[in-house]
Amino acid sequence: MTGRPDVAKLQAFGRSLEEWRLARTLSHAEAAKVADVSKTTWQNIERGGLRYNGTQSFPLAKNIVKTGRAIGLPQADILALAGYAPRPLPAVTETPSALRQQALDLVTHMPEEKLPLTVGALRGLAEAKPVLSPLDTEVQRAQPEHEDD
Repeated sequence: MTGRPDVAKLQAFGRSLEEWRLARTLSHAEAAKVADVSKTTWQNIERGGLRYNGTQSFPLAKNIVKTGRAIGLPQADILALAGYAPRPLPAVTETPSALRQQALDLVTHMPEEKLPLTVGALRGLAEAKPVLSPLDTEVQRAQPEHEDD
């Protein structure tokens, strides 16, 4: 994640956590246990990052994801709902070593449950032979095989 999250969205996310917890009559400690975060972390996120002294803090993205999962939010939406902007993708370069590094960077930030699928897809791409796209096939059909004089 880059930069600081949008504070208004972070606070709205915190209110959602609180509503979920209260609807289930859970204490902060019980809700934190469900999310696998500390009680203090749960409370901080529930307050939208506001500390007791009124200063703003910005919870770690991994803890935002854990709390979002606990209340059943879709994995792909959690950070956006909490106001965290996605990390921009690096520009593609021409060198194979740079492409390998970019792939490694992307996989490093991927949720663990998606890694087996991603690794399989990358292996498939590495082993794949170039194929014609449907557009290439249409262009070939449109071109005559022999030119008549």
